[in-house]
Amino acid sequence: MGLAQWLVPTALLVALATIVLLRIQAQPMQPYGTDAAHYIEHSARLDLLDTVDRVDFGPHSSDDLRSFVEDLDGSFPPLLHLVTAALGEFSSHSAEGILWSGLLWLSLLGLSTAGVAFLLSGSSLASAATFCAVVSIPALHASATRYYYDLPMSAWLWAMLFVMLALRHRALVCALAVSLLMFAACLTKWTALPFGLLMLVGATLSTTHPSSRAARTSLTTRLGTAVGAAALVSILIVMFLDLAGNHDSFTAMLGDIGERGEIWGPQGVDANRLDAIFDHIFRDLQPLSAERLRFYGLRSLSSVFSPGICALFLLGTLLWLAFSRRGWPLIVATVLGQSAFLLLRIPPTDERFLLTLAPAIALAAALGWAHLPKQIQTISAALFIGLSVAVAVDFHLIKGDGQGPSRALGVEELDELLRWGLSDSSDQRGWARRDQQRDDHEMQREQLWSELHDCQNEVLQVASERSLVSDIGARGDLYWLRYRSRLAELEEGAPRRRVLLSCDEVNADERALALSAVRGEGPPRPPRCLKRSQWRLEGEVLPAGGERRIAVFSRLGPRLCAELR
Repeated sequence: MGLAQWLVPTALLVALATIVLLRIQAQPMQPYGTDAAHYIEHSARLDLLDTVDRVDFGPHSSDDLRSFVEDLDGSFPPLLHLVTAALGEFSSHSAEGILWSGLLWLSLLGLSTAGVAFLLSGSSLASAATFCAVVSIPALHASATRYYYDLPMSAWLWAMLFVMLALRHRALVCALAVSLLMFAACLTKWTALPFGLLMLVGATLSTTHPSSRAARTSLTTRLGTAVGAAALVSILIVMFLDLAGNHDSFTAMLGDIGERGEIWGPQGVDANRLDAIFDHIFRDLQPLSAERLRFYGLRSLSSVFSPGICALFLLGTLLWLAFSRRGWPLIVATVLGQSAFLLLRIPPTDERFLLTLAPAIALAAALGWAHLPKQIQTISAALFIGLSVAVAVDFHLIKGDGQGPSRALGVEELDELLRWGLSDSSDQRGWARRDQQRDDHEMQREQLWSELHDCQNEVLQVASERSLVSDIGARGDLYWLRYRSRLAELEEGAPRRRVLLSCDEVNADERALALSAVRGEGPPRPPRCLKRSQWRLEGEVLPAGGERRIAVFSRLGPRLCAELR
């Protein structure tokens, strides 16, 4: 009976995965922000792959572990990029070729939470229902279409909870496994540290179902295991930060949540003092405000769950409170603890921070649903699955005109946010409805690159927030050029090129090209900060279907693009 109960969850996962893959195939890249920000993580991934390819720990090499870790660590920690670098060997290292990996993280998250449900309830039915509930959370499968850190981090943390509950009767093994999984989450995104500690406390205080071997573990043993795991992960974090140097991803994360060091870059924490790490996380708590409550409350409804699914989860949670309350310390610590941290520490700008606590709400709802009479279970399950698939189809497959939102992002009115399905995330940073997604102009970008591929330059310069291929809804191409240049180097044998802003300094002996869009019928001009007298026009590119000409300039001297006219 247990295996039969997983037929519906498997079919639901296949249906949602098919919808997500159709979205990725039709419009893989989802533009947002400035300077082609949706390519930032892909550029960082290829930089890391280049670092791994070039490292040499041989006896005659100058490379050592410290310099290697310093090179791996960037604005975010390196584990996600290391995992996808390995996956890329079997598919492709291109941005489009690695997006499918989001479904792996979604599946791991669903299975881990389902395992937690089984250990808490002893019910395979509740476990299967939890899996369905988690993978159907609209924001989770929406984020699976993007390459970003929050979904993988959440998957690691919920895998940590499953191991904590499953192996608690083997204290040493449990402490080691939990610490490694929490460290993996931290090396994906550092917000896993406060989130994970709260979840660890909740799991420690929760009792498993009496049928579980772990149910016989005393509270004292569980507390010892948790303390041991926390100590081990603390040691691993301190070691990593010490190797990463002064400009580390941990301190860069602090800038993302409201704090930054010196103006010219984040300064590393004192890795020799463990309390310095936690001081950086928990200091400067902000007073609770109506703005924060409104943002996280409204965005949870509109941009994480959608109104219909949120209502069903609320009903299930009420049933859980009335008839079950299994695992309440874990669920309360995760939902209320992380909510408090968000409300008091994180600026109200990004609902991706809600992804880690969302499965806890789905878990409570599924545990409550399992107490319904059989007939009502069947009817409500059919309603939930039908609504979940409808929300996914509406979000991923309904086409728009490619122009993007008609309203200003970030200033949406209530009636614009609340629809029956899922709304965009704030500023479309985390996910975007397909009917609100801007065209990324992939074909025009590739045609431009094909014209530049054989040029004999070492540097490409472009103005910040000045788009090359489109004048509608786009604001710059810097990170796309960096990504595409590195991809060409790694997969196409192209020479190494640096991509800089036009106002950045370039060495006098470097062969440089500068790109700028031509406005209307006006004359081509080099991008800002470059003196016209020192640059000459190499030629112009007009991609098929493009909206503007792209001028290519080089410094006075030999031509760098022989084929360009």
